[in-house]
Amino acid sequence: MKTKLVSLLASLLLLLGTASAQDGGVVVVESDSPYYAGASFGFVSASGFSSLTLAGHFGLRDLLLEDLDLRLDATVLTRGGNSFSLGALALYNLDLSSLPVDIYFGGGPELFFGSNTAFGIGLRGGADYAISQRATAFGEFRVDPVFGNANTTLFGLGAGIKFSF
Repeated sequence: MKTKLVSLLASLLLLLGTASAQDGGVVVVESDSPYYAGASFGFVSASGFSSLTLAGHFGLRDLLLEDLDLRLDATVLTRGGNSFSLGALALYNLDLSSLPVDIYFGGGPELFFGSNTAFGIGLRGGADYAISQRATAFGEFRVDPVFGNANTTLFGLGAGIKFSF
């Protein structure tokens, strides 16, 4: 488990370091489009269970309010057979212009499918780092209370990239 965490964090730091070395400064994502799509990898863990995750994301920026995004997630858990989840998250972006990253947090409902179907609440917190005019790298922490037959809480970390279009 510790090896997975160290590998994930090292990959994220390498990605962020490479991005800043190429440009020499902070890049601001300037897209007229409110849409973005991306992918991420990571891991989740609960008592007696851990799994790598692969996820696809589709988002709408400033959906109802400025700095409030809606992100739809489809996540596959690589352990546990055909386990996956679908979620709809409202993410609020903090305006901290003094930092080279954008901080966000939020949550929303999730459905978990596998040997049983369960309802959960996906809670996320993370940081975005612009690596080009349309691409953003991100890292996030997740907490997923799951109700029903599973009745557990998943904790995890993830890193990914998203593109505005």
